[in-house]
Amino acid sequence: MTDVAIAERYGARITEKKDANREALLNELKLDGTGPLLVTVSRLAHQKGIDILHAALPRLLELGASVALLGDGDTAIEQAFARAVRAHPARVAAFYRYEQSLARQFYAGGDFFVMPSRYEPCGLGQMISQRYGTVPIVRHTGGLVD
Repeated sequence: MTDVAIAERYGARITEKKDANREALLNELKLDGTGPLLVTVSRLAHQKGIDILHAALPRLLELGASVALLGDGDTAIEQAFARAVRAHPARVAAFYRYEQSLARQFYAGGDFFVMPSRYEPCGLGQMISQRYGTVPIVRHTGGLVD
């Protein structure tokens, strides 16, 4: 309700404006919005399981999803996602940095928040995504079990 970084403010009782945030994010990222939009905001590290997400990309794209990634870290993961962006520019977007306002746009505009961590003592991303009405998809580990 108070986030100035997102296209349209919304809350638990004003959920129809979430769709406007999805459309704004799709337009910003130049992604096809015909299927679900899966977003990830994470460090690109083995612990965070981003390589698991990358391995699942072919099947996710086959099912009609679009995927947007925000984060930096492991160069090999960045390069793998860069290849995916080049191969599927209308379905995969990746930004290799952390930018708080863009992260909030991801949380507000995504249909699902993907957090495939291998181990996660607590985890904040899944909690933040729920505040924005974006359903988290997580692995059954650590604090993500909750």
